[in-house]
Amino acid sequence: MPPDHGTAAMIRPARPDDAWDLAVAHVRSMQATYRDIVSSEHLEALTPESNVERKQRMLGEAERRVLVAEIDGRVVGFAALSAQTETTCAGPTGELQAIYLDPAYWHRGIGQQLWDGAVDLGRRDGWHRMVVRSAAANLRARRFYERMGCVLEEGSEDTLDYLGVCIETVRFELVL
Repeated sequence: MPPDHGTAAMIRPARPDDAWDLAVAHVRSMQATYRDIVSSEHLEALTPESNVERKQRMLGEAERRVLVAEIDGRVVGFAALSAQTETTCAGPTGELQAIYLDPAYWHRGIGQQLWDGAVDLGRRDGWHRMVVRSAAANLRARRFYERMGCVLEEGSEDTLDYLGVCIETVRFELVL
């Protein structure tokens, strides 16, 4: 099916009752994105039921801001942001901690709409730059961040525990 870049999503702040939809979008996206990066056993063990409590906690954290992409009344993706304590000479830095979209909605421009909403939110919060980590092997995400204007930070390689799996990561930066 050819890409449909014309799908308009409503980008809005997440509400507590969005937790289930966030869990569904996150699990579906993880299973599609990480199938060549993480063991199939680990991905098969991910379920919305095992993820919804984590999403409820995330939505309750005062220091985290979550935006959702909604289409026809259904949340199909989200972006989570957090202000970092890091401040450079240029000013405060924020972090895009997650951006996930149900794979059924990939290639429709919705990821970019979520990204644009996150960047706008960061600017309104006074951030001068935004950083985001990606699995080093997640070439789809890396290409997306580069298309959005991010620059790979040389020497930023690290290993993070993500949902019980150690993943090699790299960090990107976007000057706002």
